[in-house]
Amino acid sequence: MQMPWDATLAFLQPFELLLAVIPLTLPVHRQGLRLAQRYQLSIFDGMIVAAAFSSECSILLFEHMQDGLVIDDRLTIRNPFAY
Repeated sequence: MQMPWDATLAFLQPFELLLAVIPLTLPVHRQGLRLAQRYQLSIFDGMIVAAAFSSECSILLFEHMQDGLVIDDRLTIRNPFAY
């Protein structure tokens, strides 16, 4: 968005109060690596999926992954721009 850092941080602050932030713990990291390897994801995407698992999400909105992909029979990827 080409915003200065202070404006970016101010913009993001309300979201931190509304949404759960999942820390990248060692178990989340290990699970992310496993998922990245198994589903041929980037490491970054594997960490996002692992964080979604930690939040007990059943649907993950993500435009950079295959719409309808089901991961470990518990998380469905939905691309909000695919429709």
